Order: sequence, then C-alpha cells, then structure tokens
Amino acid sequence: MENLTIRVNNQLLNCKKGETLFSTLKEKGLLDPESIVVLRNGKYSSYQVIPEDNDEFTIVTEYNSIARRVYENTAAIILYHVAKKLFPERELIIAHSMSNGLFCKFNVNSLDLQQDISSLEKAFLQAAKSNLPIKPRTLSRDSAVKYFTSKGRRDTANLLKYLNNNYVELYEIEGSLYWAQTPLAPSTGYLTLFELKPYKNGFILRYPIEGNRKRIPAFSPQDKLFEIFSEFETWGEILNLAEVSQINHAIKSGEIDEIIKLSEALHERKIVFIAEEINRIDGKRKVVFISGPSSSGKTTFMKRLYIQLKVLGHRIITISLDDYYKDREELYREQGPDPDFERLEALDTSLLQTQIKDLIAQKPVRLPKFDFKAGKKIFSNEVVADNNCVILIEGIHALNPRITRLVENNPIYKIYISALTHLNFDNANRIPTHDLRLLRRIVRDRKFRSHNAEETINNWKKVVNGENKYIFPFQEEADIMFNSSLVFEFGVLKKYAVKYLGEVPESSPAFPDAARLKEFLKYFLTIPDRPVPSNSILREFIGGSSFKY
Repeated sequence: MENLTIRVNNQLLNCKKGETLFSTLKEKGLLDPESIVVLRNGKYSSYQVIPEDNDEFTIVTEYNSIARRVYENTAAIILYHVAKKLFPERELIIAHSMSNGLFCKFNVNSLDLQQDISSLEKAFLQAAKSNLPIKPRTLSRDSAVKYFTSKGRRDTANLLKYLNNNYVELYEIEGSLYWAQTPLAPSTGYLTLFELKPYKNGFILRYPIEGNRKRIPAFSPQDKLFEIFSEFETWGEILNLAEVSQINHAIKSGEIDEIIKLSEALHERKIVFIAEEINRIDGKRKVVFISGPSSSGKTTFMKRLYIQLKVLGHRIITISLDDYYKDREELYREQGPDPDFERLEALDTSLLQTQIKDLIAQKPVRLPKFDFKAGKKIFSNEVVADNNCVILIEGIHALNPRITRLVENNPIYKIYISALTHLNFDNANRIPTHDLRLLRRIVRDRKFRSHNAEETINNWKKVVNGENKYIFPFQEEADIMFNSSLVFEFGVLKKYAVKYLGEVPESSPAFPDAARLKEFLKYFLTIPDRPVPSNSILREFIGGSSFKY
C-alpha cells in the first residue's frame, strides 16, 4: 500500500494511504486519549479524517473552548441518535444552552418524561461503552439533501438546500448520517461523562465545561433565562422562524423586510414594557441597573430605554461604570503592569457610592468620563437629580450585589441583557450565543475601534473568562431580562464578518476560529443592511445608528 508523509506536532510520520489519522496515531502509539480534536492545516478537524500527502496536524491537548464545543456537539448528536432509535415516532430537539448544558425537549409531550429520560440515559451510556466510531463522510450537497429528505429529517435537508458548496461533510454513526457544526469526537467512547437532568418540560444534557474534562459542574437552575428563551422560541414558532433555513427562505421569497420590521417591533414593545414597569415603581429618584456580557447591546438598549422613560415624563441621568475606572497609575500600583480591567476592584467604587448617595440626596454631582488614552477620569459639569429623576447605571458589574447595595433604602430595578438567539441549524444543532456576540464584536471592533478580527478573537478568551466570573453568576438577580438578539442579524453581519475574518493570517493563533466562523456563516444567506432601522441595536455594531456612542 502506498505511503504518505504527514507532519504531526512538527514530527514527520509515514502513514498508509486511505488510513485515518486516528488509526495511524494509534498504531504508532502516539494517540492522546484525552484529546478529541485536531487541527488539520490550521483548521479544526476530526481524528477520523483520512490524511493527504504533506498534511500538517496539531493535536489539541488542552480541554479548551473548542474541545468543549466538540464534546458538546458530539454529545448532542449521540443523544439525537439514540433518541431516534428509542422513539422513532417523536422528534428530539436540542433547543438552547442552559445551566452549563443543553436544554432538550421532544416535539410532543411525553406521558412519562422521567421514564423517557432514564431510557435515553441508558441508551447513551450503552453507546459510549460500545465505543462506536464516528466517521466523516463527504457527500455532494444534492445527495445529502436527498438522504435527509428520505429519512424524514426535513430540518437538516432544508438547511443544506441553501448551502452554496457542492459538497458537505457529514458524520456517520451505525450507518446513520448527521450534520454537525464542528468536527466530532473520534468515537462515542470518548463521552462517558454526561448527565441528563430533568428540567421544566424537558431535560438538560450536561457535560464537562472547559478547563476540566473530568468533572461536570454543580447544577444551578436558571429560571429567568429559561423564561426569556421560551418567550422567543414561542415567537419564532408562531412566525415559523425557528431554523436557519426558514430565514433563508424568507430572504429568497422577499419576505425578509417584513421579518426585520417584526423583529424590531418586538424589541420596541419589550423596551416600552420595561419603561412602564420602572414608571410603576413607587418612590423618588429611582435607580435602574443594567448589566450584560460583551456585545449584548447594553449601550443602545440604554439609549432606547432613555427615550421611553422621557416619553413617560422622567428626567434621566445616565452613568456608565466604565467611567469609574481607577486612574491608570493607581491600577498599576495595585495590580502591576498588566491590570485586569474586568475585576470589580478596577473600579473606584468609593467615588461611585458617594456620587449615587449625593444624587439621591439631590446634591449637585460632577460625573466622571474616563479618558482611555490619558488613563484617567475627567469630570463634567454638575448634574442634580430631581424627584422625578431615573438614574440609569450600566456596566458589566451592575448586577453585582456589591454595586446594587450601594443604593440602600431606595427604589431600584435590575435589568440583564444578552443576545440569546433562539435559531437552530437543525434539531440536533443549536446556534451558540457566544458565536453571535463574538461576530458582533468582530464587526464593531474592526469598523469603529481599530481592532482587527485577529486581535478580537485572541482577546475573546479573556473576555469570556471575565464574564464567567463577574457577570453570569449574577444574571438571575435581575428583575427582568431583555433578549437583544434579532432573528435576521446573522445575514446582515455576514457581509462584514466574512471580509474581516478573511484578513486573519493562516499563521495566526486566531486562524482556526476565524476559519470556523467563516464556515459557520456559509449557512446564512446575506441580507442587505438597508432595511435595518437607524435605532436598531444591530446598528451599534454595523454602523449607521441615529445614536451617538
């Protein structure tokens, strides 16, 4: 048999033509049992890929965000696979992320959900023990569409109909084919650690998160987050907009302008509702805290809430916690030359507390504006809060009890904002919220902040780590949640994001994720930004907003 030469972790290896990388490494004793994904010529790939001459592979040894994503997607496909075998008359839907896992439900209510969950758990465990290979299979797009149509899986068939590629990579388990948004683990035996946790009208598929593949974190219910997901899922089902293919169909049929209007109207209705809720709170000089992760649209949301509160007759004072950073010299003294700006301790909370108390007491206050170039606060003209004033405080730490308790014995209202897309690729593949926010940030940073996609991707891990520490633990403290995602926005972001992602050099550590996101966007048809209104949250990222930032 003819041999090929490949490079694995900079080591030259001979392998047999037609043999998988998995088999080659196993035969040579080089297989890392903890690694579930590799880089092939700079792009994420399955271990079960068949190498070509001079291919270069890098083994991903760390259980990082992409390894976790591969674990998650593989778990979802295995669960979907065993559910099809157990309940062929029902459809399992991998709906959305929830409590460090994936919320799942059947398309029809079960007579005994607990028994169904138990059966699924046993079947999943048996599949893992059987160590079934998960093999990539390349089919023409038309053949793949015919296959999924013949199996009654119209969700996947419709997804692939709009793909411009002539070929599509699928994954085979026990003769059944599945589409996945990332490479999958080499076999089902890699996923022995999982949990099915009953929750609401379904259950949560739970697994290890990045950093520790040997442990599933403790379960923490997220009832308010679940409620906002459910609200948008119901809206999507009513309008027949639950899947990517349905958005693509609306574009092709010329209905997308109406969908944009409906999506924006839903945002406006929710903002009006929140303003009216604040208006109903008893007391003078109300304080509203607004928090959310990076690129969730906090700034535009606050500006639109400002307008609605003005309509109700309130005077508004806005405060951004970013303006309360300690002066750079003070931070250097406290934290050293590379300070962590995500920490609450990076803020001058003493000044914030004093100024909030003074505003509530109707004393004049000179609010700061942080000059990031100079590294210090610059103080503005005096403001005074009258009896009918609403003080809006926005920032990543705004729901932290150490901030909210600064306003003692005063009426407060807490808002959490995030971009929680309810769209799925198909019933087995949900769209991660992180990807939507990352794409928003890539476009905004490149257009308005002089940061290219490479810098944004390389910095994203630090951003997410900060969110996990300082934002997500407090999201359930909110009185209300606002979902800033727009069902059409991937199509609008695509035009900009594909261009900016294409600027990432192949030699960059950011290239694998840039390539992954470009592949991700292939499944969305492009939407022109012309019909997006000037006050849309999306305008904060693509430009053309009627607001000043």
